Amino acid sequence: MKHLCVIILLSLSSIVHIHGQEIKKHVVQRGETLESIAKDYNLSPNELQSANNDMEIFYTGLEINVPIKKMPIASNGTKQYSDSDEQFLKTLAAYWDDCEIADKLFEARNYSKAQKQYQQTIKKYKGILPCEDALYGNALCSYNREKWKSAIEDLNMVINNEECSQGQRDHCKRLLAKAQSYRDQQLENRSNFWGGLFMTAATVGVAYMNAKSETKPTSGTLSSSTSTTSYSDESSTGSEFSSEQTSKKSSKICRRCSGDGKCYQCHGKGIRTDNLFGTGVDPTHDCGVCGGDGKCPSCHGTGKQS
Repeated sequence: MKHLCVIILLSLSSIVHIHGQEIKKHVVQRGETLESIAKDYNLSPNELQSANNDMEIFYTGLEINVPIKKMPIASNGTKQYSDSDEQFLKTLAAYWDDCEIADKLFEARNYSKAQKQYQQTIKKYKGILPCEDALYGNALCSYNREKWKSAIEDLNMVINNEECSQGQRDHCKRLLAKAQSYRDQQLENRSNFWGGLFMTAATVGVAYMNAKSETKPTSGTLSSSTSTTSYSDESSTGSEFSSEQTSKKSSKICRRCSGDGKCYQCHGKGIRTDNLFGTGVDPTHDCGVCGGDGKCPSCHGTGKQS
């Protein structure tokens, strides 16, 4: 009941009067529609439009007027709850049920699930109720989960929220100082890790380059000797290759005489056997190809190609 009174008083603090009508300011959240807001406040869409000059535009972040219906006074002097008021009390009861579920998860130190429940509660009732207890529980979950960046943001949200109790805000201030210290240490450790990783990589790189340079000749004399030896080997190899090529070349069969060393025209007889190279038919004349010696003019009788 104490919580109920606090919530009602806090809700009334955001209510203003326009032309004698109690008006609550509501900021449109993402996903909300004119119909959904009207339903949350137990109004018709037409009533909500009328309170906002028929509202031709509607977008996220728009601040709109929500008319609050007055409670009628009974004959005994007590306030009678209208349908709107009954809906508000039902919403309030549902909010506390959701918070109780999150509180039990928090007490069981299941901070991850508790935070999820708190956040769902805030999203569900934001704009309708202050949600100060859910905001406070969400901040404590971030702190206990050691999510320091989120914890700093969530703790500041409670500290700067005037609808949260002074005790909640003071507690969050103490936790904020610790969270900021832990966050600074976290960033320093992260910086040291990456710095150490970079230095390790640099050291390995330098060691690799040094090892690679040690395999290369560093003395001028050694380099010259190696070069001379190399040239000598190349010269020797070249000579052997040249000699081998000459030997192979000289061992080839003469293509003119097919290797028999005889003149291909007179077949080694030295005399003309036809009228191809002479003017007459006398077979006693010297062969016009070999000159009469009977040897192949290409290989000189060796039978091998020169």
